[in-house]
Amino acid sequence: MRVRPMLVLTVLAAMLLARPAPAADAEKTHDGKVLTEHLEIRFRTGSRAAASVDRWVVDSDRIMERILAELEVEATGRFQLFLYDNITELHALTETSGNAGFSYGRASYIPFDNLQTAEHELVHVVAGEWPKSGEETRNLFLAEGLANAVLTFVDDLHVHAVAKFYLDRKQLPPLAEMTGATDFYAWLRAHRGFGAYDVAGSYCRFLVDEYGPEKVRAYYTGTAPKTAFGKTEKQIEKKWHAALDAFTVRPAMQTLVARRNGADGEFTHYETDPEKRLPAELLGKPKDWTSLLGEKLTSEPKDAWKLVDDALVATPTPGAWVPATLGRKKYKDCAIQMRAVLTNCGAVQIRLSEDCQAMLVANGTFVWRGPTATASNLEYRSPMNGEVHLVLVRRGGKLTIYVNGDEVVTGDVDAGAELPGVAVNGGSVRVTELKIRKL
Repeated sequence: MRVRPMLVLTVLAAMLLARPAPAADAEKTHDGKVLTEHLEIRFRTGSRAAASVDRWVVDSDRIMERILAELEVEATGRFQLFLYDNITELHALTETSGNAGFSYGRASYIPFDNLQTAEHELVHVVAGEWPKSGEETRNLFLAEGLANAVLTFVDDLHVHAVAKFYLDRKQLPPLAEMTGATDFYAWLRAHRGFGAYDVAGSYCRFLVDEYGPEKVRAYYTGTAPKTAFGKTEKQIEKKWHAALDAFTVRPAMQTLVARRNGADGEFTHYETDPEKRLPAELLGKPKDWTSLLGEKLTSEPKDAWKLVDDALVATPTPGAWVPATLGRKKYKDCAIQMRAVLTNCGAVQIRLSEDCQAMLVANGTFVWRGPTATASNLEYRSPMNGEVHLVLVRRGGKLTIYVNGDEVVTGDVDAGAELPGVAVNGGSVRVTELKIRKL
């Protein structure tokens, strides 16, 4: 779940906007308790959240160690973490609304299945312990920004990628506008759809990386930027924008940022259809291919292969190859595609003659010529059971085999014109597609 604006946040003494405590007493509803090094984990005995407590004992302390290391601070005793079955229960039992989880004082309240929100919220309770260091006030832009800066990636998006998206489109508001908003949440409501949490995270991530956690803590708790960093906020903003300009975003992440912000963008997906993964020059156009199913069928022994419900079916006995030829036209340079469903079948092939065979068997893929193989690939084997896509491509005296869309092996074969055919050894095979293209 995306980290959205929380209703209630840790209060920094006299610096952050005051928020009310949860209306309900969570300690009464959450009768279960487990102590870890950094946390007191609370839950309702017998709830779905209670079933996750053992995982939280491990994960929550890992989260806390990361937060403390990132901000270079020591823990100040145990914080509380209240776990809820879901958002609906959290809202009902805390009598809050409009949040994905929240924090107050030294406690965070979250759904049990959201590690990301937990880490965000626990940054708030850690930062809430820092004493005031200066007279300046900070709005919640900085509080939310620090929490997302520690996360760095929010829903797979690097916070800099989000800020860069807006900067490149000249949609990034002036820093002073965001840090100077009297009511940051009111500002958010006036800028619906804008990724302010991640932009704030980018700004704070830049501060931590550029100036170090100690100076950021001072700035966060009221020290003027000129005193904390030796730069004015305007100068810092300029450096931040320059860092965003230099930040490299992978094309796929650019697509993700765009889609999350309502812009056009499509991901490329791995093509699962083996035929469509063949080289374009080999695949050609649909009209280039001629189906061999339904053509004149000759097999040895007779009737070993039959056309059943528009599929070519054979159930031979093990021990010898059972071939069949199709059609009356002989081919030299050509490509033949076969889709087949194997049942306890360890050996199947496409062929143009005894001296030109593309063979897929239990111990590999072979280019076969006469009595011997001329090339092999032992990694691609018959699945024995299931569907397989096999392609024979002959050009001159060279034969290339594709298995399930992958080019597997090339070897020497006879180049003479022959009838196309198939063969099987043992088990059952049902050829659902068999087509040929002249090259």
